Amino acid sequence: PLLQWADCERRIASVPLPRPDVIVGSPVFALRALARRFPEVPRIYLPHARIAPVEVRDALAPRSALLGRTGFAVYRRLERWALLHSAATVRFTAGNADLLRDFYDLPARARFEIVPQAVAFPEDGTRVPAPEPRVLFVGRLVASKNVGMLLDALRGAVDLPWNLDVVGDGPERAALEARAAHLDIAGRVTFHGQCDDVGPFYRAADLFAFPSKLENVSLVVLEAMAHGVPPLVVRAGGAYQNAHHEIITDGRDGLIADGDAGFAAALRATLVDRARLASIGAAARDTVARGHTWTAALDRWESLLTEVAPTRARAKQPVTPNVWIVPVNFNGTEDTRKCLRSLAALSAPANVVVVDNASAPDPCETLRAEFPWVHVVRNDANLGWSGGNNTGIRYALDRGATHIVLLNNDTTIAPDIVERLLAAFAAHPRFGVIGPVIRYMDEPEVVMTDGVTFNPPGLPGFFQRKIVPERAADPPAVDDTDIVNGCCLMVRADVFRRVGLIDDRFFLIHEESDFCLRVWRAGFACGVLAEPLVWHKGSTSFKRAGKKWQRYYDTRNLALLLRQHRRVSALAAYRTYLRYAYHRYCHEREAAAPEAADAVLEGLIDAALRRTGPYKSRTRWAVPVLRGAFELMRRLRRK
Repeated sequence: PLLQWADCERRIASVPLPRPDVIVGSPVFALRALARRFPEVPRIYLPHARIAPVEVRDALAPRSALLGRTGFAVYRRLERWALLHSAATVRFTAGNADLLRDFYDLPARARFEIVPQAVAFPEDGTRVPAPEPRVLFVGRLVASKNVGMLLDALRGAVDLPWNLDVVGDGPERAALEARAAHLDIAGRVTFHGQCDDVGPFYRAADLFAFPSKLENVSLVVLEAMAHGVPPLVVRAGGAYQNAHHEIITDGRDGLIADGDAGFAAALRATLVDRARLASIGAAARDTVARGHTWTAALDRWESLLTEVAPTRARAKQPVTPNVWIVPVNFNGTEDTRKCLRSLAALSAPANVVVVDNASAPDPCETLRAEFPWVHVVRNDANLGWSGGNNTGIRYALDRGATHIVLLNNDTTIAPDIVERLLAAFAAHPRFGVIGPVIRYMDEPEVVMTDGVTFNPPGLPGFFQRKIVPERAADPPAVDDTDIVNGCCLMVRADVFRRVGLIDDRFFLIHEESDFCLRVWRAGFACGVLAEPLVWHKGSTSFKRAGKKWQRYYDTRNLALLLRQHRRVSALAAYRTYLRYAYHRYCHEREAAAPEAADAVLEGLIDAALRRTGPYKSRTRWAVPVLRGAFELMRRLRRK
């Protein structure tokens, strides 16, 4: 790796090059060498690997453990430099970006731009089905493609009608042909070799089987989907995790299997239901049309290059808004149904994706049946407000969203909310986040929340209301605010690409405050549209769970928020923080809610220990000590 680095530096230094307007670099050696030559030119990093140091180490380690460790260290140092010193890093999906952000523990200033993989979209989606189900594989025949596993899976379905077309060539072809013969399925498997026109194979296929566990986002999977062929892919995790699950919704526009056994079972199940395959294929084609065409990808690249090198950018045509609305459901299905009925009356087009946070019982099929126009995805665990919304944000970004609305599931909305928010963004381009005035659902004339000023010097507390006078205007009036309430906020997609998603460390409470303050720090403004467009039932999640969780997350996460965004001295901020925690403790004790009072103490302890994420039940030995101190203070105050 060191010799490769030095050779790349030498070669690029010797090549005559005019001064560029922007550098798009991959691999990282080339980017570093070009940066040395043109230090003042902005850079865009375009990594090929998911996590380069890991892949280099695993490739070199069989030759030499020392070589593997050296490669890991060199690539880790270089890639971290590239991620921190580029105007943007381009990734195919938000999950790809999160993988790098977590591996390198990157600060918020490291910017990722999500540009989807793109394929040519055939305007004619006519299918030419064969009498028997046809399975298709397209790709180079090498060990990493795992075609042998596909042959084994089909051998397990030998009692069913099917034929397999293998399009592609490579060093494994002879071994795979021998394997098919050994499995006694050679008469049903055709190896076509390299083909210049794969279109006829796509049009005849019922299922595209892609068993590779090492591919990130495969172009052939997207090609198959563009032709209306449902893909069957394998989920991979860890440093080699692929991103197919970010593009495909299992059972809707494709099929995702876990491991060899899951792949074989899914393959067998699909071969007996061609009608279902046709339905999934139609949805797959729609998915590609929405976000994976060359037009979509070039729009993203042009927007990025316009921003990074604006002096040479050509005039850009207006982009039609692609709005996605994300309600998160956790054991609140009736509220979610009411919210969706409200969204059904929208006067402007918008997509809706409901994210279920592992509710019990599972409401997904019920929601899909009642609201077939809604996308429904389910997390395997309760990921909180932050994780649930991040699932929906990634889903929307991967489908070409230009604006994303985060909406509490216990709300109803005005039919023109999308139109008014889009008009506000168009009239006030400096804003990256805008939310409306929010009123109580049970008292529809009473304002629940509008503007917020965070941690103002010279004023008590941390969140001071900033009154937004309601007024009808055209274009819509928008007032600046530090924080837009997470009950309803619309975010431009480029803001997520610049500042990242919601911070999962918060899990619940204060996460939208952190996000809005990061947005301000990145150079965008946050604002409140001065019109009431949302009616909120209130914190129904806390009514179901009791106030214990509200007190815990409020206390713990406020400390995290102050560490990152306080606007006064540390001494002043944390003195006020401790007074706030004491006040909350006393309030719960006087309300005869000892569990909620102890939750304040648990939040203080976990804040001091910098614990984040979902609450974990454990023995916190300092709780009795803190309780004793707070009770002593209460007694002294009463005297």
